[in-house]
Amino acid sequence: MPLKLEDSNLTLWQVTIELHKFYAKSEYSSEKAEEHFMSISDGIEPACDLEEDEWHLSSEVSYYICDSGDGDNILNDTIVMMKDDGINTDELWNRQWEWDKLTNYEDNELEIGLKSVDLKLVDGFLIGDEDILDSFNIEGSKEERVESAKDATTLEELEKLAKDENEDVRYYVAENEYTSVSLLEKLAEDEDVFVRRNVAVNTNIPVSLLEKLVKDEDFIVRKIVAENANTPASMLEKLAEDENEDVRKAVTENPNFTSK
Repeated sequence: MPLKLEDSNLTLWQVTIELHKFYAKSEYSSEKAEEHFMSISDGIEPACDLEEDEWHLSSEVSYYICDSGDGDNILNDTIVMMKDDGINTDELWNRQWEWDKLTNYEDNELEIGLKSVDLKLVDGFLIGDEDILDSFNIEGSKEERVESAKDATTLEELEKLAKDENEDVRYYVAENEYTSVSLLEKLAEDEDVFVRRNVAVNTNIPVSLLEKLVKDEDFIVRKIVAENANTPASMLEKLAEDENEDVRKAVTENPNFTSK
């Protein structure tokens, strides 16, 4: 059954991969090096620089990739598409890549990206394999998903909700007592400050993650860490020197803190 695009958690990414290969000058002329590079890169013309006794040939390729949520699969999907295009990633890719989540994009860019997941867009609906469509399906309205985030008890359900595009849903996943440490670690890097604050509030947060949140740019996150009964004295000593007065005050009220 077709899935309405606006009811999906589909996201579009632009992934750029750097291509590099070195050729010994004693064995290759610049022309021969370029010819070989193009033969294993689907005809991509490289830039050529001489570095000591080697020719350094380089270029880059860019792909539009669709994914659900936070883009966990975009690199793997890009490599698959590169190989399908005849690019020898084993010889040319040095593990350098960049990615950008696109919020404003043209229809043709989305159509290209949908090829990475074998879907098509027709009159605002995603068309394709049912299992693939299910992976992009956001179940229920925002209000229903928020309630699910509050009440969820299984790792599978919480993992799906943690990728939700709506920050309110992620906010309640961060607060949920059944949310795993690995999920809390991901949510601690959320772009939404309120999500990160709820990670700091979660009763299951380990000391290692508290230590990470000590450095958060939001002073309220740091204040919550300073108030946490599990925050060790060594961490509180650092927070006692925080630039924010409210954070420093919270430290003095924590029973784990012993002023010198």
